[in-house]
Amino acid sequence: MSTPQMSEEEFNNMMEQAGSLILDAAVGRLLLSLDDKAVEELQDYLEGVGENDDVLAHLKQTYPEFNSIISEEALALQNEGEEIAN
Repeated sequence: MSTPQMSEEEFNNMMEQAGSLILDAAVGRLLLSLDDKAVEELQDYLEGVGENDDVLAHLKQTYPEFNSIISEEALALQNEGEEIAN
């Protein structure tokens, strides 16, 4: 059984949604690992984020453990997608 080809717009939307899922899960895990003061600092940063700010770069630079967290979340989503496809 073949699946219909998705348009470029549909593909881009799907990738954007996947990226949001990964980022949300990774930020959630990061928050669980931080103390109250660090959580407050991160919330303050996120509330002040502008359109041109690179949030991902900031998180990776400020919280070195975020690099491994986001990699783990991306791999988990990929594995889940493969399980669904099979």
